[in-house]
Amino acid sequence: MIPRQLRLYNFMSYQGETELDLYGIHVACLSGDNGNGKSALLDAMTWALWGWARGRRYGQGGASPDELVYQGQTEMEITLDFEANDTDHRVIRKYSKNAKSRNAATIVDLQVNTGEGYRSLTVGSVGDSERQLQHLLRMDYETFVNSAFLLQGQADRFTTSKPAERKETLAGILGLSLYERLEDRAKERVREHDSLLARNQIDRESVERALGRRPEIEETLAVAEESLEEVTPQLSSAKAEEDMLLARLDTLQRVQQEAQELRETITRGEVEAKQ
Repeated sequence: MIPRQLRLYNFMSYQGETELDLYGIHVACLSGDNGNGKSALLDAMTWALWGWARGRRYGQGGASPDELVYQGQTEMEITLDFEANDTDHRVIRKYSKNAKSRNAATIVDLQVNTGEGYRSLTVGSVGDSERQLQHLLRMDYETFVNSAFLLQGQADRFTTSKPAERKETLAGILGLSLYERLEDRAKERVREHDSLLARNQIDRESVERALGRRPEIEETLAVAEESLEEVTPQLSSAKAEEDMLLARLDTLQRVQQEAQELRETITRGEVEAKQ
């Protein structure tokens, strides 16, 4: 990450707007009396990028950013233009004492230079934006202050850290976390393939069991076909007998109908004869 331009508004000892142009500057020396705001310029950068200043976390569960606002003012803002991965970016972090809620008090906007201006990359909350920045910079605040930036009075911060903390810092500097993520992804792929192989093995065993029963199934099929051949003539005979019986039933029904009609005719004749 290469800082290019820093703009402060009501931040710590800087009242109103202050701009620091770093384009073309490769080596710079900040000099002046104590309390003139040298450290505040560096704190402005770390606050814009990570929400940390003076070695403390502000907002998002940390200390109140109110103490960073210039005395008597209610708002502050830092804009940092920087280069990362050969691309110009801009981060804007704002804070207002008068916000209706604590979540709305801080705004972080990460932008990228598209060649036609800056376009916002921010999606989600302040925490989401900070994670975007950390991913872009490939380091968190602790890694930064243990490598590229040594806090005043804490030059031995790295050497006095616990072994696990030093290991974590070195991993961040060397980008080892990327390899850890790749390792995790590789392990996940291996687990997926192992699971797939296990399912395929179960399917294969099921098919093999079915193939092992093939002779039994073929024998059962042969018996069924033989039985069908024996039953087919009987079925044909039964069908013919059924057709004959249905024909006889139809004939009987017609005769019955004719007999009924004849009885009705006789009855009517007897009635007429009596009259």
